[in-house]
Amino acid sequence: MHLCELAELAATVASHGPGLVAEERPLSPAGMGQYWSVSKFRFDRWASALKEYRDHAADPTRPGGYQTRSIQTFRDVRPVIEEILVAEMLTRVWSAVTRACDLASGVRESGPVADSILMSQMEARNRALQLMVHGPGVGAAEAVALNQLRRRTERWTDLLVGYLATSADVSQLAADPQRAREFAADLKHEQRHGVAQQGWQVTLAALRAAFRHDLDRPVANVELTEKISQAVLACFPATVLHDAEFHASGIARSLWLTRMHLAASDMQGLIDELLWADELLPAG
Repeated sequence: MHLCELAELAATVASHGPGLVAEERPLSPAGMGQYWSVSKFRFDRWASALKEYRDHAADPTRPGGYQTRSIQTFRDVRPVIEEILVAEMLTRVWSAVTRACDLASGVRESGPVADSILMSQMEARNRALQLMVHGPGVGAAEAVALNQLRRRTERWTDLLVGYLATSADVSQLAADPQRAREFAADLKHEQRHGVAQQGWQVTLAALRAAFRHDLDRPVANVELTEKISQAVLACFPATVLHDAEFHASGIARSLWLTRMHLAASDMQGLIDELLWADELLPAG
């Protein structure tokens, strides 16, 4: 999975989010479980990589000058920082979708799980931003480029959350809630004038172009990020994986098989519950 595909997945999830909310059904327990556990594992990977960079850069016993050591290690850790910044898009959008699902069903199940992951995501983000500003060996050009990426991901995230906020009160999960509410107001205006769908398709095309231009490289933790993406998709109806928009985003690949595996896990859990309930019934 590439960084641009991760951003595109966030857009796809936002696009299909309202349909998932309208179903008013519980989200996949297996999918949410994998989303939580693998996300936690990726947070540990991120923390270890950032710590290794700080320790390596500050080690006076390593050969070479301080500046040379620092620059080399920052180049090594930069892909991790980029992954943290872009991954925030999907984390915020999925939190918004699960919050909206809970509001629609009247049961707080998936929202708290996604919110806990969002809190950990923000901790990782803060560590990454500190290194961007105060990290040894961070050149001005690299700091500017990463800050531009941060601003770009935040603005697009607010637009995606704003799309979800047209039908549920989830704007507080945006990077800038006020901006998300403004986007939501604009989208509602387009809906009243019957041009919302056309405008949204243009918006999605612009998002893909914006991220494919200079982020067509693999994420730092490919396997973990793909598992997180698969877990999110497991919560959607199977029709999403055959949707033209989904395939246009370039992330179809083999996610279908994993979704089927998670769906099977959900079915097995349901069967186990039914068998357990049957054992409790009195004989005769």
